[in-house]
Amino acid sequence: MSMDPLPATTHQPPSAVESKLRMQAFVRSWLCPGAGSAWIGWPGLAVLTWGSIVVFLASAALFVFRPSVGSGLLAGLTLLAGLTMWTIEQVGVFLFAIHPPRLQWLFRFYGLWTVLMSLTFLLLLAILIEHHSDTILDWYSL
Repeated sequence: MSMDPLPATTHQPPSAVESKLRMQAFVRSWLCPGAGSAWIGWPGLAVLTWGSIVVFLASAALFVFRPSVGSGLLAGLTLLAGLTMWTIEQVGVFLFAIHPPRLQWLFRFYGLWTVLMSLTFLLLLAILIEHHSDTILDWYSL
């Protein structure tokens, strides 16, 4: 019985085009979670990442307009889920295989999504601070 070693694999450095594509995906991912994965052709991860941030914004809106310990916990958990998905995407744009771009609505309009998500978050934060700062401070004194 011969024990042939596994064939040697050669590690090829990434081409300039691949490096540029991955860096573009990384930047898009920073600006709009999910857009980087869509740019390198991973639509499932793109939708999960983008969707987790949208769900966080919805749960944050619930917390702002119906503040309670439960809605605050929900907002915190969805924020954690969104950050986890975003971190997976950040690492993935450098590790995952590159496929043709998918989900054009996400990667072509990532600038628009970035502005909409940022403005939504800032508006919710401003409403929370303006109208509910006393309530939130009361929770911390419990």
